[in-house]
Amino acid sequence: MIYGIQACEDVKLSNISRSLKEDITLIKTKDRLSRDLSSTDFSDKINYEVTRLASNRITEDMVLDIDYGYIRKPYAKAMEHFCKIYDADRHEEWNGYHLCKVVAASLDHMTVIPVYCRAWSIEAESRSRVTEEIIKAVDLVSGQIGDIGTWTIDRQGDNNALIEKFVKDGERFVIRLRFNRLVFYGDKARISGDFS
Repeated sequence: MIYGIQACEDVKLSNISRSLKEDITLIKTKDRLSRDLSSTDFSDKINYEVTRLASNRITEDMVLDIDYGYIRKPYAKAMEHFCKIYDADRHEEWNGYHLCKVVAASLDHMTVIPVYCRAWSIEAESRSRVTEEIIKAVDLVSGQIGDIGTWTIDRQGDNNALIEKFVKDGERFVIRLRFNRLVFYGDKARISGDFS
């Protein structure tokens, strides 16, 4: 695979297969390369390297935005490990995959650095839940950059496990809370948004 990428200067499987010039049909070469690639999950290693490379560009005043979302596949009939996702904007359930991204951004939005991205399905063997994946992303990024920056999260931000993690780790964070939630600040319980 590495030789083929270097030889054709491309990452398309068909071009890599052609550059290998094997004594078998092109489709057999493509099948072999594809099968071998799918046998290993590279996502953790790729995320580690992307985070490591981004870490020296992240500064104290940057926002580390956690974006939980999904990949909606409305027209696909059958894909590996499809799971049900809920589209909150349309109030509909679809087949697709969950998605967790972390992006570092300067306050003036002139610098935006991708830091982490992972798609997963709760139907796969690992069966990770949303909170577990978000905490995994925070742990990986924090392990590379330390305690600089301010974490932000919109959807899923009022999750007790996530709030407890940020507080326990001493992280600076901003989250969105629903108005029907109580937040304990100091020794008093307050309705979300009432910190006077």
